[in-house]
Amino acid sequence: MKSPNFIPIDAELLAKPGKLFTPVGTPVERRFLEARFVTHVQAYAKPFKVCAPGLLLVGEERRQAFVGGMPTGVLLPPHLLSELGPGWSARGLAWDSDGLCKVDGGLSADPTTLPDGSRVRGYGWQLPLTPVEEAWAAVKWTLSLGFSAEDFALFATAPRGACLAFLREAAHHFIVKTLLMVHPRERLEVFRKAAGILRGFSKADAAGPYSDQLFAERLLEAVTAAKAAELLTFTATLTEGGAASEAG
Repeated sequence: MKSPNFIPIDAELLAKPGKLFTPVGTPVERRFLEARFVTHVQAYAKPFKVCAPGLLLVGEERRQAFVGGMPTGVLLPPHLLSELGPGWSARGLAWDSDGLCKVDGGLSADPTTLPDGSRVRGYGWQLPLTPVEEAWAAVKWTLSLGFSAEDFALFATAPRGACLAFLREAAHHFIVKTLLMVHPRERLEVFRKAAGILRGFSKADAAGPYSDQLFAERLLEAVTAAKAAELLTFTATLTEGGAASEAG
């Protein structure tokens, strides 16, 4: 007879997951009800990739299933069944209504079902917000997980434009911080590169006595008006190569 302290085993735990799941490792022996029932549990995993407004995530869904020996009709304590329930882990970026989150670990719900504009922080056990000073490093890390410039542009279309505004500020901060670490003699090469991508900033400006001031003005103008893909171009052109090597 069912009681508040014992519930039937979920049907999903008595059957293998769908064909997209593959076994992970070997079955592990589990003992229940003071070892009166001994069975084996097999872990399964299914990879996923989410690219949507406000979401760039790669990860996997984990499920477990009893294999061999568990009779039907057994009642177990709820906490034991919850331990065997589905789980998700992900890496990447999520734009919450409060700001940007770097996701790198377990989640408490399936991120592939998150609606646009939802509060994603609740899906990661209080994911911390990423400050603007660290945001562009998180962007670069996320892109290295296999996302394209087009994916990033879609991510930046999160509701109300706040996401793109934040990314613009993050890119500007990253470029300025990187150039401050470059030796002044090396900045001329960076400024020459900038002459090809910053409107109104010429090669003459790059070599002139007011190059620092003119560059700062044109950079701010360009980043403020840039689309998401352009932010990638600006930061890559102005911070990689010589600038990146000097910055360490």
